[in-house]
Amino acid sequence: MSDNDSIESFIEACQQQLERAEKLLDQPQQLTLELEKFDEFIKVTWPSVAEKINASVMTFENRSNTEKVFQRIKKLELIAKSRTKMLDGMAEYMERTK
Repeated sequence: MSDNDSIESFIEACQQQLERAEKLLDQPQQLTLELEKFDEFIKVTWPSVAEKINASVMTFENRSNTEKVFQRIKKLELIAKSRTKMLDGMAEYMERTK
């Protein structure tokens, strides 16, 4: 498998995991769990992908798709953080009103 094929496989795997996570936007706890799994996937696979990126010239399409994946990750992280904080705030309020 060429470096660009490996990079493309990584991008496709990221896109699939992001699609699963995006379907959980209305379920904050499951979203957080899905993002934790995705984070673990990135930790395991990114180092070898980064080496391949450095060792070769990425195709325009792979570069563009990688940037899109990073933007989707940032967006999901912001959503997950804000929803978790909101739920924590609601839980604290309920505890204080008992």
